[in-house]
Amino acid sequence: MKASIKLYKSDGEIDGRYPIKLVVTHKGKTKRETIGKSNEKDWDQLKSIPLPSHFDYEYLYVKIMDLKTRAGMQSFIELDDVHIGIKKLLNKRAPGGSNMFKVAEDLVRRLEDQNRDSYAFWISNCMIQWRNFSEDIDAAHVTPQFLAKFSQARKAMGNKNKTIRNYIAALSVIYSHAMIMNADLADNKPFHGAFKNLPIPRRRVRNLYLSKEGIRKLEEAKLPYHVMQRYVDLLLLQFYLGGQNLKDIYHLKSSQYVNGRMYLRRSKLGARAYDFDVLVCDKAKVLIDKYREPGEYLFPWRKDDLGYRTFRRSMNRSIELAQKRLGIEVEPKGGVLTVNVMRHTFATLAKFERIDVDIIRELMGHERSDIDTVYKDKFSEKERDESLIKVIT
Repeated sequence: MKASIKLYKSDGEIDGRYPIKLVVTHKGKTKRETIGKSNEKDWDQLKSIPLPSHFDYEYLYVKIMDLKTRAGMQSFIELDDVHIGIKKLLNKRAPGGSNMFKVAEDLVRRLEDQNRDSYAFWISNCMIQWRNFSEDIDAAHVTPQFLAKFSQARKAMGNKNKTIRNYIAALSVIYSHAMIMNADLADNKPFHGAFKNLPIPRRRVRNLYLSKEGIRKLEEAKLPYHVMQRYVDLLLLQFYLGGQNLKDIYHLKSSQYVNGRMYLRRSKLGARAYDFDVLVCDKAKVLIDKYREPGEYLFPWRKDDLGYRTFRRSMNRSIELAQKRLGIEVEPKGGVLTVNVMRHTFATLAKFERIDVDIIRELMGHERSDIDTVYKDKFSEKERDESLIKVIT
């Protein structure tokens, strides 16, 4: 087992600083954890320590030297699991110990702090179902037999296998979080084979999209209800801005709209998100101006997570009704028009136009690998803008 401290410039800057990471490696496996931040001028690359000019020098220097000392101890070197190794060095213990509900609460807080609200909501909702099954679940209680009893109980309630698998998957995430955060817990691998008796039909998933004729019908729509028209306009705005997720359109800030360009960051990627920009074409500008209001955010709707989820549900219902009213077919084999379809629509139509896949990725803000990050901005603004216009017209 080996450990090192590194300044990770490949992860990109946050507020002008790069993450400092503790890196534990063993038998080809690696585990990293951020322990601080620094810019290049305040970091000694050779010694992997902060320079006295670092804003948090006193605390960070002592912390890193302590980690280096403990990483040289025989008790650490002889460990055989990188997850346990990093926990030992950082002296981590999971809040709530081995109680699954308390560990879940801790994980939900962490996810919410990272703005991963949908993931946090899924965990919270699934744990309600587990609490209905058992008021107290300790890590030691989670066995294959316990999971089998839960499956039988849910089947008796009429749940489908897919639903039951979803609940078990959530508990697996909580269990894994407890194992990672607490080196004293023994992992008995209770989820191995947990889905064996919960088969679900497997089929190739094909992304749904609209043809250019479908887009034309949305653009020409004159709907009788203001709310329905607003939702259709937002659907088109997703498309005009490069197939962005509704959540990122919903939370756009006035500061992101500068000199005819929209500067975006995909919330879905969490800490891995990076800034990218797209042209605001004339069509998009008309829709933005139609609903824009003065203030921090471009659009006035509630910005808390519950407000967004309520808005999205209402939007999906309304655009399904609009789809029927306008006679719009979802490709390739029919289906319901939802907020997710527009992202697939942009990507699919871009491919039909023979747009370079790397330009598509840059326009849509797809997650980058380390290599992508090094060679980012491969395409000029002019090339990206021309490709965007080609797709949406």
